[in-house]
Amino acid sequence: MWRSVVGRHLVPALVGLVFAAPLLFMVAGSLRPPGEAPPLGLDLVPGEPTLVNYWRLPEVVPLLGYLANSALVAAVAVPLTVLVGSWAGFGIRLLQPRARRVAVLASVAVLLVPVTAVWGSRFEVFRLLGGTDGYLPLIAPALAGTTPFYVLIYVWSFGQVRDSQLEAARLDVKAQATCQQGSRMLVTVGPAGTDAVPEVGAG
Repeated sequence: MWRSVVGRHLVPALVGLVFAAPLLFMVAGSLRPPGEAPPLGLDLVPGEPTLVNYWRLPEVVPLLGYLANSALVAAVAVPLTVLVGSWAGFGIRLLQPRARRVAVLASVAVLLVPVTAVWGSRFEVFRLLGGTDGYLPLIAPALAGTTPFYVLIYVWSFGQVRDSQLEAARLDVKAQATCQQGSRMLVTVGPAGTDAVPEVGAG
């Protein structure tokens, strides 16, 4: 029992603490008074902690402007990335097995290309379009799902759906389309048919 507790809680907590150490050092450094020399050893808690650095931060950099730009880009790019990535992943899932493997391998091949390798050409394209000073370079990658990794995640997720479920969904969509078409025909032909009933009965 103790081994399971250690394996499930203590070990992950220690690993998380190791990765959280840089964050702790950053916060501790931000609490030092301005102009104070950096410590020579390990000093997590400053002798005279202060928040004056946080109050002076907007004077040094336009922090509020950066936050507003980041919030705007995230509000547009994140939903667009999810939409495009899910569409692409679902489209690949609907392919035949051979075509699906080719699409997955192509996505993996594109994923292996370093992002820095396309920065130069991407910047040149945006420069020719005159959009280097706007939000276009930040939002445009979302139109391609931002990264093939997201597409592959959706391919794997949709791959958990059985073919029988997809076929049932297709039949359901066809049935709904047939019902909607029949309803439109009734709306269009219904009045004329209603008027013709008394005439047929009289005849």
